[in-house]
Amino acid sequence: MLRALKNRVREVELEITAEFLSSMDVGDAKSAILADGTMLGKATKIRGRETPHVVDESAFLAWVQNRHPSEIVTAVRPAYRAKLLLSAKVNGMAVDGSTGEVVPGITVDTADPYISFRSEKGGSEVIAARWYDLVGPAFLTAGEP
Repeated sequence: MLRALKNRVREVELEITAEFLSSMDVGDAKSAILADGTMLGKATKIRGRETPHVVDESAFLAWVQNRHPSEIVTAVRPAYRAKLLLSAKVNGMAVDGSTGEVVPGITVDTADPYISFRSEKGGSEVIAARWYDLVGPAFLTAGEP
């Protein structure tokens, strides 16, 4: 029974998430309030995370090798790679801090928006208690096969 409940809860979560994502703009929030007015928390549509990454390793390596050969080991040193990826995240493209040159081979992707839920203080306990009041005893009662 618990597995079936868990699967159904996941289905409902996916349905609600899809509905929220399609009906809300980034930054919009909806409150979760029980029929008796108890505030459980707030769901907010969050902008997808931006993650820079190297898409053309050979172009990137050639650029660093020509402009900053001291940063080459066998590949671009991890600290320098991270510095250029951070530059891409900050500037929307990787920029060499010393020359202002755009670094080839790096792009910034934006993940899909997602829903963030922040529970009110004590909200989780209220949900657990309500769930127990509704269905808890039925799951805890031992019966004969």
